[in-house]
Amino acid sequence: MADAVIQQSVEKEVDFDLAAFDGKKIWCRLNRADSGKTGKAIILSHGLTGNPNEYIHMMARNYFTARGYDVYRFAYYTDGDDYRILTDCTLDIHGKDLNSVVDFVQQSYEKVFVCGHSYGGQTILSATPSVAAISFWDSSFIPKTFWEEEACYVPENDCYKFVWEIEPLVGKAMYEEGIQMTAKQASENAKNIKAPSQVIHAEICLSDGWRKGLYEALNEPKELCMVKGADHCFTKGDTVFDLLENTYNWFERF
Repeated sequence: MADAVIQQSVEKEVDFDLAAFDGKKIWCRLNRADSGKTGKAIILSHGLTGNPNEYIHMMARNYFTARGYDVYRFAYYTDGDDYRILTDCTLDIHGKDLNSVVDFVQQSYEKVFVCGHSYGGQTILSATPSVAAISFWDSSFIPKTFWEEEACYVPENDCYKFVWEIEPLVGKAMYEEGIQMTAKQASENAKNIKAPSQVIHAEICLSDGWRKGLYEALNEPKELCMVKGADHCFTKGDTVFDLLENTYNWFERF
């Protein structure tokens, strides 16, 4: 993608805060389409322990602004006064914050689309936003197994940590919420999604059983894709472009 296109998007970049349902602030960043005024916007929902400036979201910013979409990235938690921190979060809170962003963006556009990566897809299932279409990017689906396998209790902090190389901390409320999510409840949440929905799997992660089942549970119209050779964050090779092209083609249908 031409450097000039990316530079134009960056020059039009705007940061702002939205008021959350409970008085907290939600940090947002808008990148406008290279083509100028547009009636279409994409909202990016990042994953758990992720952030709006990850590779996948930066590449999405560049890709979609060059194709006529305004792109909104926002943070479920970030540094600063009156913003959330991760240990205070739950999936329910994330869902409410996503809907706050959707409600705001819908005031200015004819069509609004949402992409959710990893637990950001799980957040979409919690929020059930009324939008033009949705794309789930290697989304979580039944979080119970994920929490059982990935998190352990830290007594001295009365919270949980992920057993990863950086060991981020999450609150008890989020852990307990996730561990209680049954396959039945996850399927019911998916059935509440009325927007046309696309599920894109990363090939390397298909062995994770707790990702499967989302496509089957969603309503029509829907689409299932698999990006060959992709890791969970779509950093291997050029797999992120396959992800974004599939997403773009899906959104263009609506």
